Amino acid sequence: MPKVIAAPAAVPVYLDRWFEASDIVVMQMILEIAGSNDVLSHSIGQVAGVISGMVEESKPYASLQFPRPSVAITEIGFSAKCSQQVERLLEARGFQVYTFHAQGTSERAMEKLISQGLMDGVIHIVPAGLIEQMFGGNRAGGMELLDAFAGRDIPLVFAPSCINLTGCGPTRKNREKYVSRPQMPMDGLRTMTRYNEDELKEAAPVYAAKLNKVKGPLRILAPLRGWSSYDKEGTPLYNPEQDRAFIEDLKKHLDPRISIACVDANLEDIQFAEALVTSFLEIFPEARS
Repeated sequence: MPKVIAAPAAVPVYLDRWFEASDIVVMQMILEIAGSNDVLSHSIGQVAGVISGMVEESKPYASLQFPRPSVAITEIGFSAKCSQQVERLLEARGFQVYTFHAQGTSERAMEKLISQGLMDGVIHIVPAGLIEQMFGGNRAGGMELLDAFAGRDIPLVFAPSCINLTGCGPTRKNREKYVSRPQMPMDGLRTMTRYNEDELKEAAPVYAAKLNKVKGPLRILAPLRGWSSYDKEGTPLYNPEQDRAFIEDLKKHLDPRISIACVDANLEDIQFAEALVTSFLEIFPEARS
């Protein structure tokens, strides 16, 4: 249902913890709600207008249509080409694709929908919210990420995009730890660098523990020539040796029944998108049965 909250303390530092992955419209009140005056009354009238418009335009929840099998995929700017190719290939085979931007909040929203039974499968291209949570990155999604797959029997194809990358721009709280590493600037606020080998090896068993609990059919694919457009061959962030160290450590902690397929390509190459979709199509009938 439509939801609006108006508050004088709707500042970003509180929003994430208060509202998490909910679709709540938050309106910043410019005055404290104390007493009454024309400006405050005008603001409250705007709040009423917002919720009234949402009620008038929203469709009943029961009217939502899922006429085709629903597949959730994750993406970020550094993997946009991969996700677009995956979406095109899936839609050509009759699937409805729902794309979630992997900035921390959207992955949590995706997992809520999975828990509610609204997704028939997932191609998780960018599961980096977990390592970001471990080391204080801006895309942190919480240590509960990937837990939804332990509760629902749906097919999951897992790729490691951006697990090796993190931000070191001025908005990062512990920036001093990362700012001396190789960098790729994005804009005035965002600059990317790499997690080092020790950090990747610390994260590997955490990911393995989550993947070992996946209830449905699971495939893991890893590209050998970089896990995004930002760490492809020829960039300052290209380091296949460190990437391989994460994969090898992940293998050590995975249940023996789970294997990792390596693809000799960059994550953004069409070969990798095709491999993701082929793997999904192989395990989707198993989940359906």
